[in-house]
Amino acid sequence: MWRAAVLLAVPAAFAQNVPHVAYVLPAGGRQGTTVQVQMGGQFLPNVSAAYVSGRGVEVTVGEFARPMTGMQATTLRDRMQELQKQPASGAVQNEMVDIRAKLLLFNHNRLISPVLAETRTLRIAIAPDAEPGRRELRVSSPQGLSNPIVFCVGQLPEVQEKETTEIVRPAANQPVNQLRISQPPTNMAISLPVIVNGRIKPRIGTLQQQGRQGQPFTPGEADRLRRSMAAWKRKGGLEHFEQRLIRGMVERGYAREFAERIYQQILGFGEYGFPESHSASFA
Repeated sequence: MWRAAVLLAVPAAFAQNVPHVAYVLPAGGRQGTTVQVQMGGQFLPNVSAAYVSGRGVEVTVGEFARPMTGMQATTLRDRMQELQKQPASGAVQNEMVDIRAKLLLFNHNRLISPVLAETRTLRIAIAPDAEPGRRELRVSSPQGLSNPIVFCVGQLPEVQEKETTEIVRPAANQPVNQLRISQPPTNMAISLPVIVNGRIKPRIGTLQQQGRQGQPFTPGEADRLRRSMAAWKRKGGLEHFEQRLIRGMVERGYAREFAERIYQQILGFGEYGFPESHSASFA
């Protein structure tokens, strides 16, 4: 009886480590392009293959990254205390700066939900004749097949916000504690029609969108458009922007039927878009 219970428990524990995908960024790509995607989730170290539904899309699995653990951070703090007792030298100073940089990044990232913390890169090649629309992306490991997540094949140009975190190191004559993290602004100026890939974080840049030739959206209008696109299960007021968005695409040479279809896709997103904090909870 005891042996049977153990045999039953092993597969159950094994199944708990099935890969879980929380997000991919960018969440799509244009026909005829190859994009590098960051996939975030949990139980990703053993992922060896990835699959996208439909034809015309090939995926190659890339590097894995896991955030520093609390135990590793404690080991670095202990090493820092040892170095502080040693005679000052260039080598000691450099090692202390490196340790402080790692600990700053650890403190900066440790509030990330565990279901978002691990990352792996994917290289996704999209054929020119790949059918546009929503696909399902999954990854697999010896533990099993992950949940599906949406990856979109599109026909429009795509841009992605650059998320930058820089370590500003102290000068040679400054103390180690002068080292700090800097996040340079990533404001972008874009012209419609275009697909923008990014994540909404507590610190939000200024979104500048161009609706008609020579008539850009004001900051207030851009903010209302952003809120309308993230209404989630309630009327977001996106219909107020319908004619302006469609007219802007038509003026740039796109067929009206195509422009209306793009608007309907944006309208559909407004029915399920929600903040990143909620996505971590749902994941």
